[in-house]
Amino acid sequence: MKLFFVVTGIGLGHATRIEAVLNAVLKKDKKCKIKIAGYKSSYTYFKNKGFKVIKLIGVNYSSEKFKVNIFNILRTNLKYPLNFRRDVKTLMNNIKEFDPDYVIVDWELSGLIAASNLNKKSLLIFNYDPFTFESFLDKFMLGRTKVLQSRFVETIYAVAEKRSMAIFIPGLKYEVKNKFHFIDFVVREKYNEVEDEEKLMEKLRLRKKPILVMLGGSNFGYDLFEKMKDVIFEIKNEDFIVFGYKKNFKKKNIVSFKFRENYLEYLKASKGVIMLAGHSSFAECAVFKKPCLVFPIRGHVEQMLNAFTIEKTGIAMVKYLSKIKKEEIEKDLNQFMHNLENLQERANILNARSDGAEEVVRFLFMEKSEE
Repeated sequence: MKLFFVVTGIGLGHATRIEAVLNAVLKKDKKCKIKIAGYKSSYTYFKNKGFKVIKLIGVNYSSEKFKVNIFNILRTNLKYPLNFRRDVKTLMNNIKEFDPDYVIVDWELSGLIAASNLNKKSLLIFNYDPFTFESFLDKFMLGRTKVLQSRFVETIYAVAEKRSMAIFIPGLKYEVKNKFHFIDFVVREKYNEVEDEEKLMEKLRLRKKPILVMLGGSNFGYDLFEKMKDVIFEIKNEDFIVFGYKKNFKKKNIVSFKFRENYLEYLKASKGVIMLAGHSSFAECAVFKKPCLVFPIRGHVEQMLNAFTIEKTGIAMVKYLSKIKKEEIEKDLNQFMHNLENLQERANILNARSDGAEEVVRFLFMEKSEE
């Protein structure tokens, strides 16, 4: 089998999710030939993994502040229509040359269009549940920024419904509605595949169970952590390990790693996680049964939808910050640590399964066998 992956470069979660699918494919068929296209974080992630990655231009979704701003989005994406056409052309040229059996797309509209233009079978992996979104709208009023994002996401779904074989949505639901396949979470490693906590404490040289801070490798996360670290320094009876910050450092009770291949080992050994409302970050917390303190990015509709879903599980405290203030963050962190035991009890009974990658692979091989 030959598979062509197209991965969005917004945050690391999409890349780690596709890595899980890719590994499940190779476990089933070691001779499977793979091509990957991406940009920004997905390009860097897979390139560092040793893959030869096709570089796309993509959409610009960065910000220096913990907030999505409509004017900033428009200003930084003035060339997006032209860049989008270039990306579609780049993908079509590479897909035509590689001639894959299937094109697997995570979030990236250009991949769906390119595959369709060449009459190639495609499927979309996405975490934006259109049915949950309806109940989300009952709670939150959408301003111009969120409406713009929602329209973009709805366009992806409309194209996928019309042109792809299936749309896979990982999470806690398990059902099929027309082309929508609700599957288990997609994570890089399963809980039982990672060593037990006692061995990890020794292996990772941890003196106590740490609290992890997962920033997702974005400027949004950097901005939050810049305000948060002074609060953390004052919590002297806890150790914090930060992932996805722009530099490595060790100071007082904080250890920071730009990247760690064995992040899931630290996760399993931890007592809880502070994070943005990224879907893949939460999927890993749910599967590894870890309580979360979640700060959704202001103005980011997907993050707010994720937070809405996360909060309903009962294993997370979700805080919608209007502004990043030290006093507010200090209050939230103290409340989180005070409630860790109760959140852990709920996490222990949450039925979060992790066979999503295998479900995607089974679908692909079943389709292939029926051709």
